[in-house]
Amino acid sequence: MVSPAQAAPSPLTPDGASTLAASIGTARTAGSFIDTATGRTVVAVTDSAAADRVRASGGVAKLVSRSGADLDRLMARLDTGVTGTAWSVDPMSNQVVIDVDTTVKGAALSRLQAAVAASKGAARIERMNGELRRTISGGDAIYGGGYRCSLGFNV
Repeated sequence: MVSPAQAAPSPLTPDGASTLAASIGTARTAGSFIDTATGRTVVAVTDSAAADRVRASGGVAKLVSRSGADLDRLMARLDTGVTGTAWSVDPMSNQVVIDVDTTVKGAALSRLQAAVAASKGAARIERMNGELRRTISGGDAIYGGGYRCSLGFNV
């Protein structure tokens, strides 16, 4: 018979993963995501001690080579100020993703491609259809998922 103390922890929620990752620190974690095949929350971690904490919290740990801090530094280094780009970190691939719109071409695209090549697999470029444009400003309404919020600042 298994006592409640020995039972497996409840599955880790996305909010729980964010709290857990913050407590472990960006030097040892690199984001989280939902595994679409299992529905479980996965936390990307850089060492076995962090992986043990994730598993003890009911999550799935994925060992990765780059921490969130590493990816943030890389993103800052890669950002060449090219208009028509959007930047993010993909925790599933453990990479910086540079989305480029249709206006990015020629020398600007070549600079980005060279920077990505120099990252040795830590970054990738994805092409977007259309053009990025500013269509909202401070105080405008933002709607989504049954809620309404107002724009204070855009990141």
